Amino acid sequence: LAAQFVSSSASVQQLMRQHQLTDMQAQTVCLYTLHARQHGGLRQHSVFYVYNAALRWRQAEAVALCSQYWFLFCSAVDKVQSVTGTVFRGLHLPLTHMYSKGSTVWLNSVTSTTTDQDQTLLQFGAGACGRPATLLHIIAVDAKDMQAFSPFPECELLIPPNSCHTVHTV
Repeated sequence: LAAQFVSSSASVQQLMRQHQLTDMQAQTVCLYTLHARQHGGLRQHSVFYVYNAALRWRQAEAVALCSQYWFLFCSAVDKVQSVTGTVFRGLHLPLTHMYSKGSTVWLNSVTSTTTDQDQTLLQFGAGACGRPATLLHIIAVDAKDMQAFSPFPECELLIPPNSCHTVHTV
């Protein structure tokens, strides 16, 4: 599916030429943006879910299984121009107890964000799932625009792993 999407998308082909991405690099980015639920699987089967869970839970063996894919993905994302601006990330967990004003937070996995605050609030805001959640308002300096690589209409921007953030408001 990723190979089909890359070969049939004029915007992806243009980005490939603009940023000198190989077919394989573009396909790894497309594969990362795909959601397994859209293809009969479970969310937990999605590449983004498997890899980021391994990073978050420090599962070295699981990370090693993905190392070749991850190398291609990172090399592709590195070639895409960085975007600076305000982005949002919703989490299905209430995390206010973990943060304090002025503290530093390291995000060790790829962080998917969007510029659409209203839609993020609808999906993750308090009461959206019947339980409290967290909305991260991030002032990004190195986000990567992945919208062209995704079959979904949302404006997805990735923040690379091991990014450092300062908490301004809780």
